[in-house]
Amino acid sequence: MSATTLGLAAGVIPWSWAADRIGRIAAMRWSLVAAVVCGLAAALMPTFELIVAFRTVEGLALAGLPAIAVTYLQEEVRREHSALAAGTYVSGTTIGGLLGRIVAAPIAHEWDWRAGVATVVIIAAASTAVFIVLTPTPQGFRRHARGTGASLFRLVTRHLRSRVMLALFAQAFLLMGGFVTVYNYLAFHLRDEPFSLSPTITSLLFFAYLAGTWSSRKAGSLADRVGRFPALLIATAVMGGGLALTLAPHIAWILIGLVLFTLGFFAAHAVATGWTSYAASTGRSQATSLYNFFYYLGSSVVGWAGGLVFLAIGWPGTVLGVGALLVGAMAIAALALRPTRESQQ
Repeated sequence: MSATTLGLAAGVIPWSWAADRIGRIAAMRWSLVAAVVCGLAAALMPTFELIVAFRTVEGLALAGLPAIAVTYLQEEVRREHSALAAGTYVSGTTIGGLLGRIVAAPIAHEWDWRAGVATVVIIAAASTAVFIVLTPTPQGFRRHARGTGASLFRLVTRHLRSRVMLALFAQAFLLMGGFVTVYNYLAFHLRDEPFSLSPTITSLLFFAYLAGTWSSRKAGSLADRVGRFPALLIATAVMGGGLALTLAPHIAWILIGLVLFTLGFFAAHAVATGWTSYAASTGRSQATSLYNFFYYLGSSVVGWAGGLVFLAIGWPGTVLGVGALLVGAMAIAALALRPTRESQQ
């Protein structure tokens, strides 16, 4: 799993370069087709090493979609609707995250993991075909010919020097790291005393993703009404409230807390990812690619480190650590993302 995530992180910048030259739609189509092929190949590999290798390549291939999708939306929809468009896109990712788990798990239990993965790949292939047929021809894209426009290095370094962009990248790293940590280790907490839930029951926790399906789209509407900065702080505060409820000794309160935590995360992610593309006057695809780089880096690094905390001091310590990430994200947002000339709502 980490190999695929690291492949995603490594692939977003190269895909943003390709999209500037061959077009947004063409790049996303190639990305999806290549990811489907690599996903099927991974399910057929005979050794663990080959499985990991193809999963890594699958991540590299799939990186074209998150690297480009929000940039494509920003170029094609009116600016006043850009936050809502980004939120709608993020809501779709929550359905995919849930579907991959609830489809693959029972099939793998009945037959084997290869059958479960292959079934998900078939669904992905069908979705790719729908994407290729239905996606409108771009109207706002201007292809960069070779030798024209700013270089990839200059575009990336320009974003890495921007106070606003660095703050948005920090939101991606810290919030995604906290989100993955909670979902990685809450199930283990619930398998211990006094809950003693089975792995089958704890797998149902992922249905909380449906809260994110709703909240990510609503966050776009909220950002349009009150501004991106207040919407981001509200969403992160909701995450914190939900996180605190997971300390309760009763399963009902823990589940309510998880739903609130998930609702807040996907709302914050929708606001931040849309804001990143909106704030980039040049090099939009590179800006969203860097956002996704830090997003997946947080998933890999913080999600792993959270396990060390959980093993050392248990769930209360894990909650404290994730809470510190949320406070850090809000502090950075307050310092760098208040409405200014550079980040006007």
